Amino acid sequence: MGKDKGYDMKKILHEELTLQYGKDKIQVRIDRPDRESDVVLVLGHGYYNDMEDDLLQYLADTLPTEGLLVARFNYPFASKRWKGLPKAGKWVPLYRKVLERIREEPYIPENSFYFTGGKSLSALVSAFLPDHQDSGKIFIGAPLEFRKGFISWPVNPEPFLNQSVPMLFIQGGEDPFAPRRKLELLM
Repeated sequence: MGKDKGYDMKKILHEELTLQYGKDKIQVRIDRPDRESDVVLVLGHGYYNDMEDDLLQYLADTLPTEGLLVARFNYPFASKRWKGLPKAGKWVPLYRKVLERIREEPYIPENSFYFTGGKSLSALVSAFLPDHQDSGKIFIGAPLEFRKGFISWPVNPEPFLNQSVPMLFIQGGEDPFAPRRKLELLM
């Protein structure tokens, strides 16, 4: 398909953006094919890593060769070790701002399909986004409970249950934060 139109589907273009969010500068990286793409994945990272996470990097290196645009961003806590529980609702305004900024890029068609999500905490944050802002959700290791030692407490499933867009759950069978039994009940 790519050769028929004269495109080299292996070439990936990289964009770096910085946006101001309060007192923090948020780093956004866009990896895209060298042709127009109307499928945009916006992926955030988990609580204890950043957008350079191995899986997110793999997706950013691979999916553009198939014609998809992948945008990743760092939360302000990406370079720090924070204490306490991750509060997903707190980061919804940042995720929305990143999404709005990406929509402004001139190389993204106006009627593109946006899929939001990410790993762990970002999966939960994107579940809180109003579903009219995207075409679907991609949850990579969506936390359904948090654990510390022998203590665990459940995550409120309401944000997942109130979606009107398709949701893709990618979970490891041994993920301690996303027990298979809870995911099956959610589905």
